[in-house]
Amino acid sequence: MFGIPSDTLLLCASIPPPPEVIAKDACDGNPILEFNEHKDTTDPVSCKLIREWTATDQCGNTTVQSQIISVIDCDSCFSPNLVSFENFFVETIENRQVLLRWDFPKIGHPHLFAIQRSLDKVHFDDIGIVEGLVHFGLGKDHYVFHYEQARAGNNFYRIKSINATSQAVYSAVTKAEFEEAHATLALLYPNPVRGEATLEFVEKLEKEMQLKLTDRFGQILLQKSIPAATILETIDLKDFPDGIYFVTLLQKGKKSETHKLVKMN
Repeated sequence: MFGIPSDTLLLCASIPPPPEVIAKDACDGNPILEFNEHKDTTDPVSCKLIREWTATDQCGNTTVQSQIISVIDCDSCFSPNLVSFENFFVETIENRQVLLRWDFPKIGHPHLFAIQRSLDKVHFDDIGIVEGLVHFGLGKDHYVFHYEQARAGNNFYRIKSINATSQAVYSAVTKAEFEEAHATLALLYPNPVRGEATLEFVEKLEKEMQLKLTDRFGQILLQKSIPAATILETIDLKDFPDGIYFVTLLQKGKKSETHKLVKMN
């Protein structure tokens, strides 16, 4: 393996992201390379961030190499005293489905998020669990939760952190409202899709509309304008990997509706 840095001693804020490592051998020109990192807090002086790279070739040979980063300010790095949710919002999509998105500080140990819903903004029930990412250093991670069973009327959502700190942390409460009947603007098919998906508008567009394609993490993969009077619009996903995507239609910067699209070969 090439590109693995030497062991080092650093402050928390100076911990770099994992480097790009290359693995090659005589049996396999492109071995499978896996990366993992974990912390060791048994040292009374400083804790350690251990990064391990495992290369496995097609002959079944396995090699493991590691880097050990000794962290001077261990407590402030891996056990932050004050954490909070940021950029938490709920996006409604068709068929009474919602996307919950939020940012949360990087946490260096296993933790969970409980997704909670209330119909009266008083009594909350758990509707799902999201496993927290284990990262070291400063910064925030972005999370997305997809829920398919929203009720008609008002739905109130919040997120509860579990084991991130000594006490649970709650997000703000955000409301999503669904009418009894949802008039769709366009149909999206085939779904699942292998190559091209078609948007068929129920009526000709009166005004230009914007189309945005995002992955399940909220990353924008495609944006384009759909001119007025359009009935059919295609979306080419041949070069995209299998997975869940979201097609959002916007008019004058405001969301009109969002469709869930599954890419499957």
